[in-house]
Amino acid sequence: MSGSRSFFDVRTIYYLSYSGNQSQVPVIHPVLDYSNVINHSIFGGEVSYKTNFTSLTRDTAVFDPITSAASLNGSCLPTSADATAKTATNCLLRGMPGTYTRLDG
Repeated sequence: MSGSRSFFDVRTIYYLSYSGNQSQVPVIHPVLDYSNVINHSIFGGEVSYKTNFTSLTRDTAVFDPITSAASLNGSCLPTSADATAKTATNCLLRGMPGTYTRLDG
């Protein structure tokens, strides 16, 4: 929805995983965007503001291998039972599990 000087949008996003690790893909619920330009002059100028609200949830952490050894032995895969192999020298954390919510204005 938008007016001549404002914009409002709300959406949820659900991505499907091509790799089969659906628990690593975030579910985004909701994303809200709003922007507005005030219709009257303030101190001889124009005033506007923008607001964004985002909330997403991910069940499982996402790791990518950063060494060839970690890539070959699969230590960064979600099915890896060795949690001590998922270190900063072997694996890059791409997404943290849990719920992330923020409001910007």
